[in-house]
Amino acid sequence: MRYKNLAKEKNKGIVYTPTVMAHYIADEIISHYPMDKTGQVIKILDPALGEGELALAVITAIKASYTGNKISLYGYDIDPLAVEKSKKRIREIFPDVEINFVVKDFLNEETPPADIDIVIANPPYIRTQILGENTSKRLSEKFGLKGKVDIYYAFFVLSLETLKNGGVAGFITSNKFLTINSGKSLRSCLYKNAQILTISDFGDTRIFNAAVLPCVTVFKKTDKTLNETYRAKFNSIYLSDSSSNDNQFISVDSVYDCIGRDGSFIDKNSVCYKAKTGYTVLSAESFHEPWVITTSSQEKWLDKVEANTWHTFKDVSKVRVGIKTTADNVFLFDRDLSTVDLELMKPLITHRNAQCYLPNNSKPWSVLYPHYEKNGKRLTYDLEQFPKAKSYLLKHFEQLDGRKYVKKANRAWYEIWVPQKPSLWSHRKIVFRDISEYPEFWFVTEDAVINGDCYWIEFPEDTDDDIIYLMLAVANSRFIIDFYDKKFNTKLYSSKRRFMSQYVEQFPIPDKNRDESRQIIRLVKTLLDSHTLDWEIKKQIDLQVESVFS
Repeated sequence: MRYKNLAKEKNKGIVYTPTVMAHYIADEIISHYPMDKTGQVIKILDPALGEGELALAVITAIKASYTGNKISLYGYDIDPLAVEKSKKRIREIFPDVEINFVVKDFLNEETPPADIDIVIANPPYIRTQILGENTSKRLSEKFGLKGKVDIYYAFFVLSLETLKNGGVAGFITSNKFLTINSGKSLRSCLYKNAQILTISDFGDTRIFNAAVLPCVTVFKKTDKTLNETYRAKFNSIYLSDSSSNDNQFISVDSVYDCIGRDGSFIDKNSVCYKAKTGYTVLSAESFHEPWVITTSSQEKWLDKVEANTWHTFKDVSKVRVGIKTTADNVFLFDRDLSTVDLELMKPLITHRNAQCYLPNNSKPWSVLYPHYEKNGKRLTYDLEQFPKAKSYLLKHFEQLDGRKYVKKANRAWYEIWVPQKPSLWSHRKIVFRDISEYPEFWFVTEDAVINGDCYWIEFPEDTDDDIIYLMLAVANSRFIIDFYDKKFNTKLYSSKRRFMSQYVEQFPIPDKNRDESRQIIRLVKTLLDSHTLDWEIKKQIDLQVESVFS
């Protein structure tokens, strides 16, 4: 099981909490927890103990301010060596702390400790794809979550159950749950059962060696009776472009000195950061939307955009993902149709074609596509009618037939796993890359299949061309970068943005009858008719897009 492998990674120091991070989250927790200085026993829980860095940090923070309190520490970990090391470290420094450690998976604990004052945790982060569908489903059912879940979601839920009302918790996790659709159930759980005190998104700052974009969430358990709306403090720190004038950067020792501040910073290792402080507005319905940082000026800007929005992309189109063959080496060909002597071949559009407005001139690809549509129903061709395709696919029979999930779904052994709707390939569409620093949305009119490394926008057949041209202009504009960063504020490493369907669906469309819109439509037509990406025309379009929403 991968969860056990994670313990081995921890032993190599890959996912343990850095000491400075441990003290930051500990101090943040203690600042929100009013202790009784007359001798209250403080019960602390670390449900993913590791080597005790977080436990040591929170005990240190308590001792610094509250010398008269007794401490009872509870901890869980599946690695017996880590548990023993934690116990030894804590006893050497704080011999008066009562230690209650268990070598066990916290999520399997039937009688977890109750009335906990403080939870501090850096739970294991295992992506849903690695965790496995069955395990993910079991966790969802056990902890009252919906959809696909990452394992740390369950740590949040069970830890909430152990906290007493007024108890405070601090979690270090991936920042994904703040923005992705599958994080809705966790966001809802936290809103209903806790008051979010602080969210600090460390983005691509690489605090951990692991490829995780971390955040710290500090919250207080509450017995809510009203669906209140409130603002939770939000800090955001991402890497910045060091090519800017160094005089604009404020010198700091480390990334932690940027927390709660606005501006550009450079640390003693010449790493540059862009930091923002603001808030996120939380309400009974806010879990449906990403939890992202905003400020009063950003809210006003977005309100102005909304006032100038006719519809969103979702109102007039459907965003789809491309095909997923689960056997690309068999179905995909890195050459033109004319050079592949097989039946059932179709042109294939991939991320290699990415460019604003128009596909670039990269080498064409093709796909063996054994699907068609009849009376609205997707069907699979009988290979007996296509001897060359049959002969080719039979050479890969062992690989294709070995896809157990295809068999389980009662599908033919030679089917593409996610073929989408065959009848849609001949329609007009806008294609775009999932991950890129800047938007690249291009118009496609040919009968071609879209690969799974791209998304595409499907339009009803009666959609006015002018609406499509407006959408193409908005999606490729400088304005949409501002819109994305203000509304979604999520980036991957190297400043890459994630153009997921849940974000693109919310892109705005202006009224096509506005003067600026007419100019945009005219310019987009001119650019498309030239079959060349004219950057001067693009600049003119960008100016009109900014104008129509302001």
